[in-house]
Amino acid sequence: MSTQTRPHVEDEALRSQDPGEPAPDAPRGESAGRAVIWNGLQTWGQNLISLGVFLVLARLLSPADFGLSASAFVIIYFFRALVDAGFGRLLVQKKVLAPADADTAFWSALAFSAILILVCCVTAPLFALLYGQPRLTGIIQVLSLIFLFVALDSTQSALLQRHMQWRVQAIRRLAAAIGSAVVAIVLAYNGAGVWALVAQQLTLEGLIAILIWPMTSWRPHRRFSRESFWELVHFGARYSGLRVLWTLGGSVDNLLVGVFLGPVALGYYVIAYRVFSVLNDLITTTLNNVALPVFSRLQDDHPALNRSFLSSCRAASGIAFPLFAGMAAVAGPAVAVLFGSKWAPSTHVLEALALAGVLQAQMALIASYVIAIGQVGNELRWTSTILVFQVIGFLIAVQISLVAVALTVGIVYLLVLPLRLRYVSIKGGLRIRDYVAQLPRILIATGLMVAAVLGAEQVAASLSAGAELALEVIAGAAVYILALALLAPDLLRGLVAHVRQA
Repeated sequence: MSTQTRPHVEDEALRSQDPGEPAPDAPRGESAGRAVIWNGLQTWGQNLISLGVFLVLARLLSPADFGLSASAFVIIYFFRALVDAGFGRLLVQKKVLAPADADTAFWSALAFSAILILVCCVTAPLFALLYGQPRLTGIIQVLSLIFLFVALDSTQSALLQRHMQWRVQAIRRLAAAIGSAVVAIVLAYNGAGVWALVAQQLTLEGLIAILIWPMTSWRPHRRFSRESFWELVHFGARYSGLRVLWTLGGSVDNLLVGVFLGPVALGYYVIAYRVFSVLNDLITTTLNNVALPVFSRLQDDHPALNRSFLSSCRAASGIAFPLFAGMAAVAGPAVAVLFGSKWAPSTHVLEALALAGVLQAQMALIASYVIAIGQVGNELRWTSTILVFQVIGFLIAVQISLVAVALTVGIVYLLVLPLRLRYVSIKGGLRIRDYVAQLPRILIATGLMVAAVLGAEQVAASLSAGAELALEVIAGAAVYILALALLAPDLLRGLVAHVRQA
């Protein structure tokens, strides 16, 4: 367990009880405003790169290729959620962090990754049998190397997040996204099929892990604290349960579509869901990555915590409502232009996912709020309940159509959201009327935007799909901004200020 450390690291650890904290003469972590900006740069850049390569791959690969890779990713991401056992999240959330905590988390994650690689390799044939796809065995076994990369990255990444050092995170993830995109396109162009998608994911995770080492000074020491380990386990077991449930909630639809409807149908579903997830990440990941550390620092000041929560929800609503309503309105020409006519069955699936998109950012912010005030156990119970309802819904919907499956997530969120807000009101003192008060003007502006898009659709009926899409997007964006400026100028200023404050 030998490690190489930079000369100043030990002295730095003695100066501060918080591992990974920058030295006094080093640049400090970003403010919440700059953190949002760096997160936005990372998330928007990474997702735009991902979407760009996805558009290219959609024209080079078949629906079956995408469906087969999605079937393997369901299994891999389930195991991936267990790699660091939730230790990284505690490193972010814990008020006082001792040097031994980070070392223990690192070596534990590395050990868990080795175990999970072995488990995944042994069980891969069983998953291939479940799907009825023998090729999945080798794909799953190769993809299990991702666990090692995640283990090498998890502790340092958590320390960076704890100290709000988002610039390093953004630079390395953007570089990894570019490198993996090049690998995937070259392989797909040369006929690699599904293996182009496998190589893309391995390259992405590998570069993310490799690049963090020369960009940060923290190094693991040869020490392992039993006290730290059991504290990490106590928190991590519950948080890992949450992550497993979140992963299942985000992939059980893929699992059931793949098993019951086959890889081609899953390919159509994956295409629509990829567009949805890119747009969702632009909102949820950007805001929520910053929300947990900010909410955690305010956990003992509920009035300030509630103000921060409402501000985040207002920003999420002001972006998510028009973005996903617009996605549904332009789904037809968007699929035709971006992916080509062979992906036409994905259009109605994309429309149905809009409801989930509008609500998912709110649900994620509530989860961060609940975790920040130390109610991880409650969040685990809520997530379990939501997952049960989703599984029941998916089992019914998969017998009907892909569109029914896509609608299920949004319907479950719509039913659960009021209950979640009630819990936050009880535990944190949030006034629900303050939360609701921000919505009417955003809904009206969004309705006017959709009307403008539908009007543009009629005007552009004789134009090409590309021209129709461009006209609809421009008309919708212009009307929404104008409507918000007239109906809610304070909200518009708040949206701008939310990402520009320093």
